[in-house]
Amino acid sequence: LWEGPGLAFMLLLHSIFTIHIHSQFCLVYMKNEVTKICCYVLKLKPLFEKPPNWCLHYIMIHTDESPNQAI
Repeated sequence: LWEGPGLAFMLLLHSIFTIHIHSQFCLVYMKNEVTKICCYVLKLKPLFEKPPNWCLHYIMIHTDESPNQAI
């Protein structure tokens, strides 16, 4: 279970950002819903080459989209 700062960070992430996956370029975009700016980009390939940290693991598990399903 998430507790303390980890839980607060996850709630903040859900309230401020939406996550988009671009399958052609293998990128993960975190779009800021306040400014409407894509403020962070992750390449998917490095995630599979190295063990992800808890934040990247959370993003991959909870987007409800695989790279093949994303538009």
